[in-house]
Amino acid sequence: PLVRIGSKSIEKLEIIPAKALVKEFVTFTYKCPCCENHFEESKREPDVLPKSFASPSLLAHIVAGKFIDGMPLYRQERIFDRLGIELNRTTMARWLIKLAEKLRSLMNLMQEDLLTSSVIHVDETEIQVLDEPHKKAQTKSYMWVVGRRGSEPIVFFHYHPQRSTSAALQVLAEYMGIVIADGYKVYESLEKKLGFILAPCMAHIRRKFWEAEKIAKREIKQGTLVLASEALAFIKKLYAIEDEIHDEPPDRRLLLRQEKSKSIMDAFKAWLDDKESRVLPSSPTGKAISYALGQWPKMLVFLDNPDVAIDNNFLESALRPFVVGRNAWLFSQSVSGAESSAAFYSLVETAKRNLIDPYEYLELVFKELPRCQTVDDYNRLLPYQASKHFPLKPCQLSK
Repeated sequence: PLVRIGSKSIEKLEIIPAKALVKEFVTFTYKCPCCENHFEESKREPDVLPKSFASPSLLAHIVAGKFIDGMPLYRQERIFDRLGIELNRTTMARWLIKLAEKLRSLMNLMQEDLLTSSVIHVDETEIQVLDEPHKKAQTKSYMWVVGRRGSEPIVFFHYHPQRSTSAALQVLAEYMGIVIADGYKVYESLEKKLGFILAPCMAHIRRKFWEAEKIAKREIKQGTLVLASEALAFIKKLYAIEDEIHDEPPDRRLLLRQEKSKSIMDAFKAWLDDKESRVLPSSPTGKAISYALGQWPKMLVFLDNPDVAIDNNFLESALRPFVVGRNAWLFSQSVSGAESSAAFYSLVETAKRNLIDPYEYLELVFKELPRCQTVDDYNRLLPYQASKHFPLKPCQLSK
């Protein structure tokens, strides 16, 4: 017989397919033996969707599938079918719309809190809604997004059929702080009307010079290439400083911006003024220079306020999951469907930025929502408050 003298081990990841089970909740009816007509029935936990078989875990699974993983309802229908569950996309869509209606109080509180912030981010992107009154199915509608950075970040989605001033006014209400946004003219008109301070996005300026540089490389126009590269060098220095001071306290961050970034911005402005008359205005570099000069002096706002970001990348990264999901599910069937998408994306993206597991948070909301009776009850369910009152699993924000 051989004698064992050592061992080797390897690890392999095994997958246990998802399983579904049916829980049965029983309530009992009681009759008083002494009274003829006295009956009482035992109580059970209230349902977020009464008279349906949808549990909080099932609803969280469906919402997470569509709004976290970008999985359309027709694909989820096929997955449920493989599990032997008859659950069609029409039923799921109806559930989501009803859920969004239940979330309205929570959404209102989130928006009110957001608009009390000293600094907010604003952006918008397209969405197609097929059955929208007075509009063709091919017409573009918009998902507006407002965000707040800091210790209690918020990402709030708002559906509107237009990209007009009236739409932005509905989103921003009577906001009076600092708005970080791109160079869309609507924001400039509202700045004068509402009185907030507009801080443009340096990333948009950088993108235009980067595109000009790319075109110059392709067309081998060395002169244009040098100019676009020079502009990008200024912007690169500014971002290097932002990376350096990212974790500094506000007063220190403001001091370093004044000491380092201000001189770079002054030099960049002098460079733009000098090159404006030397470059063909219709060229890519000429357009980039014109766009950058059009943002001055608003581009200097971040130098005087440590809470103002140099760009709008915080919100653009929050928009990315929506854009990825839109590529999968393509459109919303109705206005109520688009509004429900706005509510769920608001919850999911805000939960992620507060570093709590979005699926676990959704299940908590769908479980606790029927019990909410006061404003304090709803406040405890906000994504940036929930972990203070309920045991929620933390998660890391994926890049």
